[in-house]
Amino acid sequence: MNFLKNKDFKNSFINCLKVFFIMLSFFLMDYGLKTIFKDNLNFKDYFYTSNLFTLCWILIFISILSFFSGKAGKIAYGILYFCWAAYIIIQRGYYLIFDNFLYLGDFSYSGEGAHYAGFVKEIIDLSFIIFILSTIIIGIIGIFIFPSFKLKKRLVYLKIVPAVAGVFGLFAIPSICYGKGNDFKDWNAWQSPAYEYNKFTSSVSDMELTGAYQYVARDIQLKIKNKIRKDDESKIAEIENYFNGREDKKPNEMTGIFEGKNVIIVMLESLDDWIINEENTPTIWNMMHEGINFTNMHTPLYTVGCTFNTEFSFNTGNFPYSNGVTAQVLSDNSFGEALANLFSEKGYTANSFHKGSPEFYKRGIMHEAFGYKKYNSYLDFSDDEKSAEFDTFLPQSDELYNIMTENKPFMDFIITYSAHLPYDKSNHLSEYALKKYPQYDKSNRPYEVNAICAQARITDDMFSQLIDRLDKDNILDDTVIIGFADHYSYGITDEDVLNELTKAEGSDIKEKTPAFIYCRGYDNVENSKVIQTIDLLPTISNLFNLDCPKVLGRDAFDEDYSGYAIFSNNRWLTNEAYFADGEIKYNSSMTQEEIDEMNGFVQQFYKINDFILDTDYYKKNK
Repeated sequence: MNFLKNKDFKNSFINCLKVFFIMLSFFLMDYGLKTIFKDNLNFKDYFYTSNLFTLCWILIFISILSFFSGKAGKIAYGILYFCWAAYIIIQRGYYLIFDNFLYLGDFSYSGEGAHYAGFVKEIIDLSFIIFILSTIIIGIIGIFIFPSFKLKKRLVYLKIVPAVAGVFGLFAIPSICYGKGNDFKDWNAWQSPAYEYNKFTSSVSDMELTGAYQYVARDIQLKIKNKIRKDDESKIAEIENYFNGREDKKPNEMTGIFEGKNVIIVMLESLDDWIINEENTPTIWNMMHEGINFTNMHTPLYTVGCTFNTEFSFNTGNFPYSNGVTAQVLSDNSFGEALANLFSEKGYTANSFHKGSPEFYKRGIMHEAFGYKKYNSYLDFSDDEKSAEFDTFLPQSDELYNIMTENKPFMDFIITYSAHLPYDKSNHLSEYALKKYPQYDKSNRPYEVNAICAQARITDDMFSQLIDRLDKDNILDDTVIIGFADHYSYGITDEDVLNELTKAEGSDIKEKTPAFIYCRGYDNVENSKVIQTIDLLPTISNLFNLDCPKVLGRDAFDEDYSGYAIFSNNRWLTNEAYFADGEIKYNSSMTQEEIDEMNGFVQQFYKINDFILDTDYYKKNK
C-alpha cells in the first residue's frame, strides 16, 4: 500500500479525477437537455444511443483542451464550456415553448427574442432554474479545478489519441447503430433512424438520435454538403414528376366569383380560433359568418420566425425549409409565382403594410420578391413607435390609406401587431388594451387571457374602422377582405390553460387557427375540409381566376383534394386521423394501408418542398 503514499501517484490520481469531472461536465449538459423530451420520442429505442456521439465529442474536447495548461487552460475550458452552456440553455427554453429545437440557421433571428424578456420569464419553471444554476456551478468548478495535461515530450502524441478515437466513433456510430444508408424508397423508410439521420428534418428526432454536440455538427455538415452538391437537374425532374402525378386542376363552382375585385389580405397576429367570438372580436366574427369561413384551417410552423413562417407560406404556396431559416437563405431566390406577382400580372397594384422595419425578417427585400410594389412600415409614417403598434393606426392614417386604395384594382397585404406577446404587465399594449376595454379584465381567468382578448379587440377595431372608411368611399362592395392567423397563441405561457382553450374550440391540435374571406353581399359558405396555410394561395387564385402556378398548396374547393395538414416532425392531420410522435393519436375511418400511404406521402412532401427551394424552381422554369 506504499504506492498510496507516493506523491506522484496521488497527484496523478487527483488529476485523473479532475479530467473525469471535466468530461462529466460536458456530458451532464447534454443529458440534462435530452431529459426534457423523453416523453416525446419517435425513436424510443435509440434515445440513449446518442450518448455515444456525446462521448466521442467529449473525447475530442479533452484532446483539444489537453494542449492548454495553467491559466490558458482555464480560459479555454471556460470559453468552450459556457458557449455550449448558452446554446443548450437556449435550446431547452425554446423547447418549452414550441416542443421543437432550433437549427443553426434559426439563430439568425435571435434578436427577435430580445423584445420579449417578460414572456421568457414566464416559461422559466423551477426545473429550468435548477438546470441553469447547476450548469453554471459545474462550469465554474471546472474552471477552478482544471487539470494539468503535462506529459513528457516523447508522450505528447498521446494527447491526440482521444480525438482520433472520437472522430472514428463519429463516423462509425451511424452505420453501426442506425444501419447503413440506402435509397430510402420504401413507403415506411421514414420510420428508420438511418433515414432521419440522413435527411435531418425533424428537430426532436434529430436531437434524440444525436445529442446536442453531434446535432450541431450534423447540421453544419448537411448545410455545407447542400451548398456544394446542388444536383438541380435531378431535383427538378423529381419536382416535375410530383406535379405531373397530381390530378389536373378543374374549374369548380367557386372559380372566378371575385374576379376583378380589389382585395385586402390581413394576417392576424396571434388571433387564435378560441379568441375570435362575438364578445372579443365582433367585427371579425360577423365577417367570418357572413362570408367564407374555413372551420378546419391549420398553420404548420417550420421555422423559428413563426410570423414570417406563415407570411412566406401564404405568399408562395410552399413551406419554408424544414430545418433552416427562409429569409436568410432565400432572399436571392425568385418568387415570380408568389400571390402578389399573380395579382400584378392581372393589373393590380400590390402593397404590403406592417409596423416592423423593412430590415426585420428582410421584409423589404422579400416582399419585393413576392411582387409587392413596396413594403410600407408604419414607422415611416409616425414619430411615435408605440402609436404605430396599434393596428388602428393604419385606417386612421390618410397617407397609408391612400397608398392602399388610390390605384385600382388594388391588392393589399396587412400584417397586424396589436395582439403580439407578451401578455403581461411588461407589455404596454396589454396595459393599454385592458384600460381601454376594462370589460375583458375578468377575475375568473388568468391575466394573460384577459390581455390577449383586449389586445385582439384593437385588431377588431382596425377592421371596423377600415370597413367604415371603404364604405364611405364607395369601395367596400368592390373589395374582398381575407383574414387568417399567423400562428396559434403560443404567447399564453400556461400550457394547461392553452390546451383547455384549444379543446374548448373542439380541437386537440394547437395549430388550428381561423381563416375567412368576406365580401359584402355574398352568401355565407362554410368549408370544413382540413386545410393548411399553403392552400390559401391556390384557393384565392381560383376565386379571382388567376393563373395558379405549380405549388404544394391545393385549392380548398377542389373536389379532387381531400384535405390535409402536414406539420414538422412527421406529424399530419386529415379529416379522419391525426398522426404524431410515431403513432396514430385518433382515427375515425383510415385503414392501416391508408395510414402507411400517408406517412410515405409526408416524406415525399418534405422532399419536394425543399427541392423547390433548393433549385429556385420558379426562376428556372419560367
